[in-house]
Formats: sequence, C-alpha cells, structure tokens
Amino acid sequence: MGIFTKKSFIFIYGPPGSGKSTIGKQLANSLGLPFCDLDDEIELVTGKEIIEIFQIQGEAKFRDIETKVLKNLLLGSPKVIALGGGSLCDPQNRSLVENYGQVVCLYANHDILCARLKTSKKQRPLLGSTNEINSRLSALLERRQDHYSSFTHILDNSNLSIEETTWQIQIILGLFVIRGLTEDCHINIKYNGLSSLGEQLRSHGWTDRIIVVSDSNVAPIYSAEISSILEKSGFHIAQETFPAGEKSKTPQNCSEMWNRWLGLGIDRSSGVIALGGGVVCDQVGFAASTYMRGIHWAAIPTSLLAIVDASIGGKTGINLSQVKNLIGSFHPPAVVIADPSVLGSLPVDELRNGMAEIVKSAIIADPYLFNLCDSRISGLQFQNFDSNLWMEVIKRAIAVKVHFVQIDPLDKDQREVLNLGHTLGHALEKASDFRLRHGEAIAIGLVCEACLSVKKKIADEDLPNKIRTILDQLGLPSTIPDFIDRDYLVDSIRYDKKAKNGKIIFSLPIRIGEVKIGVVIDHDDLKFLEEV
Repeated sequence: MGIFTKKSFIFIYGPPGSGKSTIGKQLANSLGLPFCDLDDEIELVTGKEIIEIFQIQGEAKFRDIETKVLKNLLLGSPKVIALGGGSLCDPQNRSLVENYGQVVCLYANHDILCARLKTSKKQRPLLGSTNEINSRLSALLERRQDHYSSFTHILDNSNLSIEETTWQIQIILGLFVIRGLTEDCHINIKYNGLSSLGEQLRSHGWTDRIIVVSDSNVAPIYSAEISSILEKSGFHIAQETFPAGEKSKTPQNCSEMWNRWLGLGIDRSSGVIALGGGVVCDQVGFAASTYMRGIHWAAIPTSLLAIVDASIGGKTGINLSQVKNLIGSFHPPAVVIADPSVLGSLPVDELRNGMAEIVKSAIIADPYLFNLCDSRISGLQFQNFDSNLWMEVIKRAIAVKVHFVQIDPLDKDQREVLNLGHTLGHALEKASDFRLRHGEAIAIGLVCEACLSVKKKIADEDLPNKIRTILDQLGLPSTIPDFIDRDYLVDSIRYDKKAKNGKIIFSLPIRIGEVKIGVVIDHDDLKFLEEV
C-alpha cells in the first residue's frame, strides 16, 4: 500500500459527465490502489439499477442507501472512490469523506459535459432522456454551482485527455509512484507528513529494526523527533551520524557505514532512513543498495534541494577523486516523505540552493512553473513564502522529474534531459573545491549551457537572458566566478560521467519548456567558457 494510511482515501467528485469513473480507474492504477465506483457498489448491494431505485423509491431513499454504502466502503483499506454527482450535497457525507481523505472535484464546461453524456450508455436519473439532457443539465449545474466551486481541489478537464487529467490530479494531491527500478518508489508531498511516518512505513510492510542515518547538521534538529515517532509505532531504532558536507561522500566513509550497520545487526529485514539533504540521500541510498545486495531505504529530505531532486529518481552515489557521484547505482527509496514544513528551519542560502533545481525543472518541461518563479517567487523574501505557494512549486518541480524517470528509469535516453545545467554544474563544483554550493553551480550551469545552446544555433538568443534574469532575482549566481581556473574547469567537464567514447554529451535548452538531449560537444566548443 506504500504511502497510504487509513485516512488516505481519494474521492473523485463532480457533475455528471465530468469523467469520475474513467479518471478514478486510471488514477487508482497509477497509484497502485483499489478502485470502486459508488454507484456500481449501490447496484451490487441492492440488486437494482440506480435509475430503478430513483423511479420506484425516490431520490430521498436513494440518498439514504448511498450514505450507508459509502460508510461501508470507508471501513476497508484506502482506495480511489468515484462518487455520484450529488453524493456530497449532504453535509454529513461531505464531512465524512473529508475526514477520510481528499476530494478532487472535476469540472468541464456545459457543452462538453452535454456531448459526453449524450454518447454515454449510462442512464442518469436526474437528466432524463437524451432530448432533455441539455436543459436538465443546465438547471442542475445552476443549482449546484456554489457547491461544486466550494471544494479545495477543483480541476477543469474540458480540454484534457484521460492521461492528462490523471496526471494533474497526482500533482494536485502530491502523490506519485515510480515503477521500473529495483522496487516501486512511493512519493508523498504533504505538510506535516512526518507525523504519520511510522504508519506509512507499516503500510509499506516495514516491520522491526530501522536505522536513522543523518549528518552533523541535520541530526541535532530532527533525529530525536523522527526516532520518537517511529518508536511510538513499535519500531526498534538506532541512529547514525556522519560529518556534513560533500567531502563525506567517499568510499572510505561508505565502508565505515557498512561496518557500523553490520555491528548493529542490520539485515535484509531491516530498513534504513536517509534523513537530510542531498549528500545524505546520495550516500545512504548507495550504501543501502550495496549492503547485503540491497536493503530497503526511505528518504526524508530536509532541504529544498533534496526534496525536489536528490530524493527522487533512484540514483545514488558517492564521489571518487572529487568526481561527483562517479560511483553509484539505481536503487530508489521505497518511500519518500517530502514534508515542506521542514523548510522553516533552513537558512535563506539553502532555500536559494534548492530553487536552482526548481528553475531547471521549469526550463525542461513546465513554462507555467517558470512564470511562477518569475512572477510570484522572485519578488518575495524567502521567509515570506506561504505554505500554498511552496506546495505548488514543489509539486510541479517533482512532477517534472517523476515524469522523465517513469519513461526512462535507467537513464538510457530521455531521462538525460534532467542533466540540464549539470554537466557544467558538476564540473564547477569540482573546480571550486566545493566552495560553490550545488544549487549555485547548477544556476551558473543553466546560463552557460543556454549560451552554448545559442552558440550551437539550438536556442534563441534571448534565452540566456531570460534564465539569468530569474536567477539574479532569486539571488543565485549566473556567471563563472573569477577564482575558477578555466582550464581546470574544462578538464573536469571531460571526466563527466555522462561522457561517451571520449565525447562530451550535453542536454541543451531550446526554449522554456523544451530541451534537446544528446548534444555532442567537442573541445573547441568549450572555448565559450572564456567569455561567460
């Protein structure tokens, strides 16, 4: 069941013709949840069709039956439930379902609803015959307009396909499941989601011993709290801390971690939690992937950078001779709990660090997110971000990464788009001896790679300036610092782990929302670094 607890039901609601049953089935399949249609359940329980109940017993009696069947469904395990178009007009029903999970209210314009209903084989008792649908639907929508518009999550799917509607619901709810690697990765983006951590791990089959691994920056803030939450759920907890910083991601430190786990009796029935930022997620994930040929691990990212990047996708790694993540594996966390409430403890520089990855995701595949960064985020002080804005930004950024990981889990081709800004960014980190933070290096990489894209006649000339403007407003660097040795930087790029047959491979932006992968760059092309 993964990230789902007993209050994790998902209810698909909306007027007749909005696609509740079709979308509900697709969503349940995407999230690995059971699905049921409330109307179908009523017909199964009563042995009568819905229209027959209306005609013989009336709407009032139907609503009584509907409530009883709904209550019985909520006694079981979490599932996706497609509700009837008027199920939540009863305040008691609405209160009931909102106590058990989240409601997504689908909507579409009148003409589209009409067209869908006229081609449907399902009879709607409140809409009459085909000839009456138009007028009756208009009256029904007018009566229920305030009701449908009162829900928190509303999605107009007038011009969306089934797949697009399902994906937008996942973004709204902050729920994703990535398949295709060593095991499924369940991602839950939720404020104060850590409070139910123990229950979530239990629902995923975790049973007894867990070791919580963190670094010297994060452990004093969160380790005791996380351990207490897990102990209350009946887990036996051990804790481990290693020095903070990129320089800790070494084979020696990883070997020391394995030996400590062995001494603590960690085995394949145990679980490991990576509690921290990108360094913690990378190293702990790699250690878990290789210890006893792979044990379960969960990611609790505590930095913005880790929430939107390092915890997602299954790539784990350690550094070798300061080449970042040269040694690594594909081993996704079984569970990722992305709780934006942890961002309140971060300094502004760390929030900026994560914003670089969010801008990267926007450039790759989400122009709306790019505009959001420009119009709403860049003008704000980071401390003044409200929770709704953080949630929207984080969900959309994660959605971009999840999309490309799903279609190319082992990074064979299309996932390379996520390398935007990173071929140069990783080299900048190394050339600066990690004086540049990861986000700072990626920010510079985004601008420089856009300049390279212009030089190669792939992108429009104004693209680098568009990217630079947002980064400047966010307080992120956009030019290579003077202290960086350009020759050493070029040498570092040559050793990038994405190089093939001695050729340097870049993913370069074409425009906001589109990136070209597999661009081969030769040594002469890199002379542009002398100019930026």
